[in-house]
Amino acid sequence: MVELGMQDRRQLESNPIEDIVAYGYPPRFVFVEIHTKHGKAIGDATLEGQPNAVLGAIEDAKRFLIGQDANAVTIATDYLTTQFYSNGPVTRSAVGGIDTALWDLWARRLGVPLYQVFGGAHHRKGLPYYCWEGGHTPKPGFDEDSAATLVKRLVDQRGVRSVKLNVSSFLPPIDVWRRIPEVGQVAADVRKAVGDDVNLCFDFHGRGKPATARALLEALRPHRPFFIEEPMEEEHDDDLPSLREQAKEIYVATGERMYTLGAVRKLIKARGVDLIQTDLVHCGGPSMLRKINALAESAGIGVAPHCPLSVIAFMACYHTMVTSSAGCLLECADGIHYNTEVDDGYSGNPWTRPILNPEVFQLDNEGLMPLPTGPGLGLTFNEEQLEAGKKIGAAWQRPTGRLETGAVCRW
Repeated sequence: MVELGMQDRRQLESNPIEDIVAYGYPPRFVFVEIHTKHGKAIGDATLEGQPNAVLGAIEDAKRFLIGQDANAVTIATDYLTTQFYSNGPVTRSAVGGIDTALWDLWARRLGVPLYQVFGGAHHRKGLPYYCWEGGHTPKPGFDEDSAATLVKRLVDQRGVRSVKLNVSSFLPPIDVWRRIPEVGQVAADVRKAVGDDVNLCFDFHGRGKPATARALLEALRPHRPFFIEEPMEEEHDDDLPSLREQAKEIYVATGERMYTLGAVRKLIKARGVDLIQTDLVHCGGPSMLRKINALAESAGIGVAPHCPLSVIAFMACYHTMVTSSAGCLLECADGIHYNTEVDDGYSGNPWTRPILNPEVFQLDNEGLMPLPTGPGLGLTFNEEQLEAGKKIGAAWQRPTGRLETGAVCRW
């Protein structure tokens, strides 16, 4: 029998939660700090455009969690997702931030990267990620601000092998205004600019009715998209199986607005998806995403988590997905247009601002992000920037789209 040394015993000691502090952080994040007897950890609890709702949910959760042992990592899931009215995006995002911080804290106490706590890396060389380009309204042509020029520059500078774009500007459920032809032109121009070796992914943002989704799919098909994301309003998810049949070699990706295992299970059972895009934060953190990975693995489909959020959320996704055979592609929000829409008085990169070691995101020559070596999430926080950001908060607001008729549409 192996004897535990004094240091090993201290690692396993009870670690009571002493305080929970949550705050908005620019431009659009909600961070939650878990303070314990043996240290502090930070999670991302962002629900885009609803910071005050999540901050309120975290305040409500404190009475359940303060005094609990942080070593029992899944306590937030146990306490907060089994109650009445607890399975919507606000509560789940609060849980996601707390759960992430608790996992990070536990792995750092053990002195190992989080993926090792999850059983070690399945993808031993790392995983690829994609970045965003083109803003709200990708432009056709080859001018300096066209989607083709911007995507080509991104690929050349960052070494990414996959890029995601919005499929169009604010889109009506039925394409009365004939935007679909321009969608095809943008896709053609971007494909011409980057060649055949880059995966082009198109986010429909859940804006269209089934008929519009089918028309958009056919407009994109000649330009070989890798996946189409949220192709229709979630009220029409029962049409996804037939759209998936139509898509054939084009992967159908969806799930960012599904927050529970039951919702994901129904989608998989209906054969309506190729890539599950559950958001780690919005579903309740690594504890829940690991269960969703297991569902996907058993069904033989992939998981590419939705993550237009902070470096904290991204690293939590990385450590969770690198341990799963369903993991295939991550979403990196470095450079995403949402983070640059608000002038928060800061300079520099709003995504990497809270940390001191952005080099961990560097891709290798094969387009993979190698396994991080630091303990926990592998991030070194810039405490000065965190304190300064607390004073500013999350200033970003969800854009309100309007159609030519004046009707409000989905952003």
